[in-house]
Amino acid sequence: MKNFFFFLLPILAMAQTSFTEPDIKAAAGNEYENLLIGVPAVDTGGHIQYFTYPKTLWEAKVTDCGSGCDKYLVANFPVGDQRYRHLEAKVFSKNIGKGWQNQITEKVVITGDFQLLVQFFTEFWSNSLDFTNIKEGDVVSTRFLTDVATFSFTKNGEPMITVEKAK
Repeated sequence: MKNFFFFLLPILAMAQTSFTEPDIKAAAGNEYENLLIGVPAVDTGGHIQYFTYPKTLWEAKVTDCGSGCDKYLVANFPVGDQRYRHLEAKVFSKNIGKGWQNQITEKVVITGDFQLLVQFFTEFWSNSLDFTNIKEGDVVSTRFLTDVATFSFTKNGEPMITVEKAK
């Protein structure tokens, strides 16, 4: 059993971020910026909701989207707007032990309305980015500590943000 624990130790160390909460806060350029990858999946979902709720006043609905996947859907009909608007974040995680705190986020994929995604991308991360001339097919990336966030378009032309660990 002792040998088994020492075998798992390097795996556990790689699965989680080595940054402490004070390190992350010191590196953040605004109150929302935080690591989404390498942290407990419940924290990732909390960081997304912490950003979206004050901006939209829409409560996120959390559902299971398969093994190791939670979906956070923020959707509503804004007052005076007949168009259904939404932002959907799928948080993909792996289990490194027992309990919810051991579900560690590996990847986040956010889809939805173009304007909501641009707002999320430009305001969640503090890097100054220019979206004035972005068009279908363009790719924009930003980095925060070990997270790399990429704004791109699917094959169907739908906008999306993908967040993964830097390689």
